[in-house]
Amino acid sequence: MINCVALDLETATSVKSSICQIGITEVINGVPQESKSWFVQPEGNEYDFRPIAHFAGYNYTLSPINTSISRDQATFRSQLTIEIAQ
Repeated sequence: MINCVALDLETATSVKSSICQIGITEVINGVPQESKSWFVQPEGNEYDFRPIAHFAGYNYTLSPINTSISRDQATFRSQLTIEIAQ
């Protein structure tokens, strides 16, 4: 059976480091266990809402997270530090 951790990162822009939400699920013997997710503030709390290149606001249509949701959240680096400390 499969044992792993599934990680999902949502981004605010076409830049891969613009993480705005993290989701994680542990899988034991092929069975999903507890899942957890966090909103995080991307660098500069900036989002792509306008059409750019070939993305055409695609990130926002997949996950309508915006500045009002992430404005008071920790950055990815800060949230990771908090979770590791627990």
